[in-house]
Amino acid sequence: MEITIQLVGNVVTLKLEGRFASEQCRQFLNEMGRQLHGNAQAVVIDFEKISYLDSSALGALLMMREKANALGKKISLSNCKGNVKTVLGIANFHKLFTIS
Repeated sequence: MEITIQLVGNVVTLKLEGRFASEQCRQFLNEMGRQLHGNAQAVVIDFEKISYLDSSALGALLMMREKANALGKKISLSNCKGNVKTVLGIANFHKLFTIS
């Protein structure tokens, strides 16, 4: 998975590309940890170019949500469509994250 970082004001966007599965979770967790400990007050995770999402990815998102909450920061998910939107819906992530 490729992760591109974009900072605008106090919001950082992580644009993900490829598959988001167990093999990519460590990379995602490391990058999210760096961003949450930075100056940004909010993190947007852009799923526009994600072709696949598995349960390990869902677990990684939940872990980062807990960390963000502890730091007083917000995480939102954007450009969720197709299979990604379906998986997030089945997992009831709309109750935990702002999803667009």
